[in-house]
Amino acid sequence: MSGSLDVHAAVVAAWNLDTPFQVYWPAGSIGAFPVLHDTEAGPAQPMPYCIFGFQATNVIGRMSGTDTNRRELRNVPLSFSIHTRTFSGVSKSAKKVAGELVNLVMALYGGHPSIVPAELVLDMGGVLQLQYQNDYGGRTGDDEYSWMINYLVQVDVPVAL
Repeated sequence: MSGSLDVHAAVVAAWNLDTPFQVYWPAGSIGAFPVLHDTEAGPAQPMPYCIFGFQATNVIGRMSGTDTNRRELRNVPLSFSIHTRTFSGVSKSAKKVAGELVNLVMALYGGHPSIVPAELVLDMGGVLQLQYQNDYGGRTGDDEYSWMINYLVQVDVPVAL
């Protein structure tokens, strides 16, 4: 797999947060919709849900060894966007629900103040660093809220000659 595609697969493989999101879903939705989406969610997607995506990869270094193996060091910008709303029968605001889910994502991928994140495992190459950059939220509708978390993934990947 290429470096960026490998990072994509590692992010999906590490995801284990379906249950905390699905607690708010209506009956019959679990199993009918994913929680984690690549780039955008589909129609009729129940909230809350999470979208992740990548921006353009930046090669920051190249190297070769004594064999025929060549490698690249790349920065891969990664973002998660958590979308939620108010729920009937739930006393928490959309912002509060989003904040709780953001803490879970940050505990898994990094940025949480007291929990060591999981390590992403690539099929080809390795993750040198998964660095939390920032997070911020904002109202997106009358009863809706979205919270974004940004990371920079630094990888060391092999490149064919």
